Amino acid sequence: MHITFLNPPFLPRFSRESRSPAVTKSDCLYYPHWLATAAAAVWDIDGCEIDFIDACADNFTVNEIVKRIQKNKSSMVVLDTSTPSIYNDIKISNEIKKVIPEIITVLTGPHVTATINETFEYSKKNNLDLDYVCNGEFDNTLIEIVKCLKQKKKENIKNLKGLSYVTNEGKIIDNGKNNPIHNLDYNKFASQVYNKFLNIEKYFMPHTKYPHLSLISGRGCPYKCTFCQLPQVMHGHIYRTRSIKNVIDELEYIVTKMPKVKAIMFEDDTFTADQSRVIEICKEFKRRGLEKYNLELTCNARANVKRETLKEMYSIGFRMLCVGFEAGDQETLNKMKKGTKFEIINQFIEDAKHEKVKIHGCFMYGNKEETTETMKKTLDFSLSIDIDTAQYFPIMVSPGTADYDYFKRNNMLRTDDFSKWNDERGMHKSTISRINLSNEDIEKFCDYSRKKFYLRPKYIAKKIAESLTDKSHFKKNLRGFRKLATFIFNK
Repeated sequence: MHITFLNPPFLPRFSRESRSPAVTKSDCLYYPHWLATAAAAVWDIDGCEIDFIDACADNFTVNEIVKRIQKNKSSMVVLDTSTPSIYNDIKISNEIKKVIPEIITVLTGPHVTATINETFEYSKKNNLDLDYVCNGEFDNTLIEIVKCLKQKKKENIKNLKGLSYVTNEGKIIDNGKNNPIHNLDYNKFASQVYNKFLNIEKYFMPHTKYPHLSLISGRGCPYKCTFCQLPQVMHGHIYRTRSIKNVIDELEYIVTKMPKVKAIMFEDDTFTADQSRVIEICKEFKRRGLEKYNLELTCNARANVKRETLKEMYSIGFRMLCVGFEAGDQETLNKMKKGTKFEIINQFIEDAKHEKVKIHGCFMYGNKEETTETMKKTLDFSLSIDIDTAQYFPIMVSPGTADYDYFKRNNMLRTDDFSKWNDERGMHKSTISRINLSNEDIEKFCDYSRKKFYLRPKYIAKKIAESLTDKSHFKKNLRGFRKLATFIFNK
């Protein structure tokens, strides 16, 4: 049996897996890591073969994809989705079904989980053929579908938890979410999927060495930020983790089988949510002697990592943490339920500097009751702290989140048309507009903030010095600067 996993064609270098899906101004391209994790789980089923296609990275056309699916005689195609690309994604599913009517098509991801009815209504209204939508985490649901197909019990698929579909009479049936997955120790790794099917040099993150891989060591986040989609829609607020052995086994696979890889990005929502686990990972990493491979490690972190944790992390190669500061105003942080305090944030920044761990700071404009003054406070804060790189996002609220409900309820959504979520180039565009602060105001302030941060002479000198001391950082800095400069200097 053969299953195809597809990151569908949309725009070149469009990052569906980003928390704000878009074509980025820094040339950042995310791996389709959730799709790859599920593919690895299905690949482990006895007698099941997979294909994995990232059309946004490789610029594949629909015709090329259909021919590849036909050649492999796939029984099912699993498609990743996102909010800005959803209408396109449904149409791609339909194009595949037109040529291969017998194939099963399944849409996955947080957008379709949050918009099951809207997704099927759109497909019905536009006469687009779509079989199933996965509701929530989809690894086990896909495994159950494959088992039904292997047992030649296709009719049982419609009874599976975690699936939604439309009956012949046009009624939408939602079987509810599947149970949260607690055993995340799959026998095959997402990195094995990357290694066999993808060109890792297509993927890029401007804050870590190139080329890199992204890994997931756990899912779910204990924090309650109102804007963050994955915990609210997909994975919940309990941090479920892979065993330390399983995580280190994957890192060992990477350093031995994928020697081109220079860096690892842990894409858990908050990798440092359990700091005692982080320390144990560091100890096992050293016990296996993996530090000799000089991997640069980075992760998503909260601005509360303790000095002793930072010290351990640095000892195995963590040189950068990606931290969502979001705002420079305590009241704004409180309204988004960020749960952070500036005395803790400032202590973290001091501790990170002491342990030589750099920080990539993430900031977001357009939050609840945002004003020009609060945006300026955030910019001033970002310029005052010792961070290595920064990103400034216009708020893009996602369906299924508390923020989406809040802004929609208060008539502040710029549009209900998801195809206009990004601009015509696929780049970030605020989904929020209000009388005293339009989406254009928010977007312009993001551009202004990038100029203020990256064109500081002291900052430029620091980056030049870094580039001259490390070839990998030189490649990373040059690539990121070339792309970012086209936006900074053309504004």
